[in-house]
Amino acid sequence: MDFPALIVTGATGFLGRHLLAELKGKCRIYAISRRAGRRFRAPDHPDIQWFHVDIGDTEALAPVFRRIEREGGARAVVHLAAYYDFTGIEHPDYHLTNVVGTRNVLELCRRLSLQQFLFASSMAACRFPPPGGRVDEDSPPHGDHYYALSKRRGEEMLAEYAGEFPSRIMRFGALFSDWCEYPPLYFLLRRWLSGRWDARFLGGRGETALPYLHVREAVSLVVKALERGGTLSPGEVLNASMDGAVSHLELYEAAMRAACGMVPSPFIVPKPLCRAGIAAREALGLLTGDRPFERWWMGDYIDRKLPVDASRTRSRLGWVPRQHLGVLRRVPAMVGNCLAEPAEWARRNRAILQKSLFPTDLRVLHLPPAPVRRPAREGPPCRRPDRPAEAAAAWPRRFRRFDFRWK
Repeated sequence: MDFPALIVTGATGFLGRHLLAELKGKCRIYAISRRAGRRFRAPDHPDIQWFHVDIGDTEALAPVFRRIEREGGARAVVHLAAYYDFTGIEHPDYHLTNVVGTRNVLELCRRLSLQQFLFASSMAACRFPPPGGRVDEDSPPHGDHYYALSKRRGEEMLAEYAGEFPSRIMRFGALFSDWCEYPPLYFLLRRWLSGRWDARFLGGRGETALPYLHVREAVSLVVKALERGGTLSPGEVLNASMDGAVSHLELYEAAMRAACGMVPSPFIVPKPLCRAGIAAREALGLLTGDRPFERWWMGDYIDRKLPVDASRTRSRLGWVPRQHLGVLRRVPAMVGNCLAEPAEWARRNRAILQKSLFPTDLRVLHLPPAPVRRPAREGPPCRRPDRPAEAAAAWPRRFRRFDFRWK
């Protein structure tokens, strides 16, 4: 690593703590987060110096940058700090963190003689392309929801500091791990594997599709951008995603195939009926105090696709995402981890849900308590797998004991 000192904001976030785990021991890191690192199991290393401040608070953030300057400054900043949720409500932190906080960090970086500033944006900042189109590095950030608008403002601010230091924009797809840790996908898997009456429902035609990227590949891209910063153009956009987009139907088929060795036919719910159902469930949740994850605004995105073309990014960085880390290839690992270690599965996803700041039912996913009885078979008794890989292999045999027929 060519950077003896590096500043990382949002260091306890999903990507932030994985990035710190990769870079510890390779450079000195100033980790900035408003939450305690130990609470979120962020890495603890002699090369990592923690500062627990809110980037939206100028008075609290300024002393941190003055201290970094006294200690020799830093050569690069990876700005990952951001606010998002899935409520569809304009939360004040969209402006305070994503806009004001970004402005504060940019302004305080002026005195550090930076070689580059990496800004984490999102593919969600772009509009859904017309049928047959794709989002590439030239696509403007013209999304119309609150998170997209805040990221658009952040990208625009970078141009104001072009004379101070070069910056690059990394637009990430939906980040996940072998433990899932992406709320929309977590709730989809939870429902599909639950055995409930709605377990086989798919909204619209099941063609809602997003670009996904494993968190390990996201870390790889950030490291590549740090190493090759001198070859990148100021303000250059990098698409941090696999090519294309993966639909709900493809995810459903992968999950069912991993779980039971077969794919029960899904029940396709027409878009108008699906939107009405989401609105009704949300209204009922308001009355009972148990609001579902699905919210009214999500109905607008049923059967819409956000395919990505990241070919220029791969060429510019020499970055080659590993195909075995694609989301469809990792679904069996997610199912295996859910079975083998349900408590750890729940803990990791609960942490992401708490960060997203929406009320929800966080009970651990369990299989149906009363499986359909089958005739006894000869052979050794079933036992609980001890490792995720072993669990993934044993899961299909166990899951076949449950009756997926429509009741």
